[in-house]
Amino acid sequence: MKKLITMLAIACLLSMVSVVPQTFAAALQEKAVTIHGDGPYMPIYDEDAMGSDDADGLATQQSIKAYSDSGTQTVTNKTLTSPTINTPTITTPTITGTASHAGDYTISDEATGGNLGARNQLQGLPKLKVVTLGAMTDGTGGVTLTMMDDTPTGEFTEVDAGTAVLLTADATYARVGTKSLKIALTAAAVAGDGATDAITQDFEDEESLGFWCYSDTGLTAGDMSAVLTDDGGARTYTFPVIAAGVWTWVELDISALTGGTGDVITALSFLLTTQGATNLAATNVYLDGAWVWDLDDEETLGVKIVQDGVLSVWTSADATANTGAHTASVLAENTDYFIHYQASADAIVTITNQSTKSAVALIATQ
Repeated sequence: MKKLITMLAIACLLSMVSVVPQTFAAALQEKAVTIHGDGPYMPIYDEDAMGSDDADGLATQQSIKAYSDSGTQTVTNKTLTSPTINTPTITTPTITGTASHAGDYTISDEATGGNLGARNQLQGLPKLKVVTLGAMTDGTGGVTLTMMDDTPTGEFTEVDAGTAVLLTADATYARVGTKSLKIALTAAAVAGDGATDAITQDFEDEESLGFWCYSDTGLTAGDMSAVLTDDGGARTYTFPVIAAGVWTWVELDISALTGGTGDVITALSFLLTTQGATNLAATNVYLDGAWVWDLDDEETLGVKIVQDGVLSVWTSADATANTGAHTASVLAENTDYFIHYQASADAIVTITNQSTKSAVALIATQ
């Protein structure tokens, strides 16, 4: 649609460039040609799809924004430097720089089913690496303890002063398996409210408590705490910062549980702190995949990996002292081992007994 600049607007424009016409009509006729070759007006287009191609025309701010936001632009023979492309359809692209994509890349099967060896390929060097883990360890016998499974409400119970907390096994948000422990904190929740699991364990030989945490509200460091109750008292370990809407791996250092401070643990609790009771009006916190483990059961990968970057772990067992055949097997994540994400090189932690085996891992690195 074309919007015409009125005679008055043109007259104002002429006065701004110090034109002193003999008559208004004469000045308008004289200057109009320089504004637009077709006559005394300048077209302004309000076209969300930008269908016109007018070298003299202007576009409205609204139409420019609508076109930019539409997401349907066709880009031809352009150089994209470090782009972020979401759900693209790209034909024969050449991308210069580092490109990131939020989501999966799918390479379809070759259309002919592989006629004459035809195949669709991803060309280039993926950041994959095989690392040797060497001799594995025995994670059983109270060394690596699984503290949460797909039936968390079978172990954890509510801690609240009334109806301030509701615990459920949630199937909407889960990081390990199909269900997590959902701690629904209402506006009535106070410090000390949360969830607790009655256990009987000796944690004095353990170094770490780790778990996945998700919250629909961002948690400031110290809003929540993990509490280990011993016959000598309660030991409190505060949560770090948890961004809203993102599963975050949390490791808490419990290596100070020595000398009778952690030999009779009777409860593992996840509780709201005084600070959290102030900061969080009503929040849903989800916990999943909790383990307690000893440093000796960590097998370092030597590098930082991408999320879920342990693609496979293979073990080989020689039951006949190097005189017989080796038996190879593939370990199952979260059954035989779990991934421990760290600030430096990441690791896997043995859950089952793999002490008679050596292992290698295929990983995707950062």
